[in-house]
Amino acid sequence: MDDQNRSDITLSDTVNEDSLISDTVNADNNASNGSTVTFKGIPGSTLKIIAIVSMFIDHIGAAILEKYLDFLGNNGADGARVILDDRHPGFWMDFMGNESLLWGIDYALRLIGRLAFPIFCFLLVEGFFHTRNVKKYALRLLIFALISDFPFDLAFDGRLSYEYQNVFFTLLLGLLFMMFAELSKNTPEKLSAFDFIPAGLVCGMIALNFPLMGFFQCALFNLIGNKEKVILAITFVFGFVIGSILYFCITAGWDKERRASAFGVLLSLFATMFAAEVLNTDYGCVGVLTIAVIWLCRKSGKTNKAAALLGSLTLFLMNFVECTSFLCAIPITRYNGERGLKMKYFFYAFYPVHLLLLFLLRYYIIGF
Repeated sequence: MDDQNRSDITLSDTVNEDSLISDTVNADNNASNGSTVTFKGIPGSTLKIIAIVSMFIDHIGAAILEKYLDFLGNNGADGARVILDDRHPGFWMDFMGNESLLWGIDYALRLIGRLAFPIFCFLLVEGFFHTRNVKKYALRLLIFALISDFPFDLAFDGRLSYEYQNVFFTLLLGLLFMMFAELSKNTPEKLSAFDFIPAGLVCGMIALNFPLMGFFQCALFNLIGNKEKVILAITFVFGFVIGSILYFCITAGWDKERRASAFGVLLSLFATMFAAEVLNTDYGCVGVLTIAVIWLCRKSGKTNKAAALLGSLTLFLMNFVECTSFLCAIPITRYNGERGLKMKYFFYAFYPVHLLLLFLLRYYIIGF
C-alpha cells in the first residue's frame, strides 16, 4: 500500500460559518399540473460525518491492521502467538495468523477510506467561498495541523517524526492556493508573455507523479543506466514541454488580461504543489491539485457532481488505488448547500483524537 495514502484524510472547515441557501429544484412530478418539489438533500455536516467515518475505517487498516501485519511478518505466526498469548492470555484466534485474509481485510478497509479525501476537498472549497474570514480559516487549519502532528506520527510511525506531514497541511496549502488564485486578477498584464512557464512547471510536477510515466522512466533507465537524478530531471523537462505546448493550444486567442490571470493562478498552483512535496504532506502535490480542480469547477459554475467526479479523476489518474474515490459523487450530488449541525470544532478535534486512540489501541494489542 502506498505510504502516500495511508493517512489520507482529514478534516476541513467545510461549509462555512455563514448559512448557505438550500437548493430548490423544479421537477415534473405530475405532467398534468407541473408541481414544484423542494430538494432537501443533505447538509455539509452530514457530508463531514460520511467523510470521518470513511477516514476512521481507513485508519483502522493503516494504523492497526498494517502494523499488526508487520508484526506478524517479523515474528511469524508461531512467534506472534507466543507474544500475544503472553501479553493477553486467550487472545489469539486462528484467523490472526492468516496473512492473506488479513491483507484482504486491510485492502477492503483502505478502499472504503478513499471516499474521505475528495469529500474533505470539496468541503474545503465550499468553506473558502462562504467563510466570513478566510485568514482565520487558514489559521485554524494551521493550529490543528500542528496539534495533529504528534498523534499522526504515533499512529503511523510509532514515534515523533518530521519526515511526513498530516493532511491538515495539505488542506492548508490548498486553501492558500485558492487565496492566492483569487488575487490573480491583479497580475500585471506585462507578465502574460511568460504565462507558459508556470503551466510547464505544474505539468512537470504532474509528470513526476503520474504512474504511467514509469514506462517512460524505464525506457530512460535502459538507455542511460541507473542515474536517478538525471531520469527525474528528464521526466520533469518532458512534462514541462508538454504542458507548455498544451497551454499555448488552450489559450490561443485569449486577451492579455485573461492570460495574465492564468499566469497568477498557475503560479499559485505550482508554488503550493511544490510546498506540499517539500513538506512531504499527505497526498502531496496531488492533494493540492485535486483541490485546485474542484475550485476551478466551482468557479466555472459546474455542478457538484462534476466537481466530485473530476476531483476523483485527478486522484485516480495519479494513483490507481483511488478507484473507489468516485463514490464520493453520490453524497456530494445530494449536498444542498446548508451548513447542518453546528459541530465545527468536533470535526476538527476528531482527527487528532482518533489517531491517538488508534495508537493506544495498537500499543495495547502488540506493544508498539
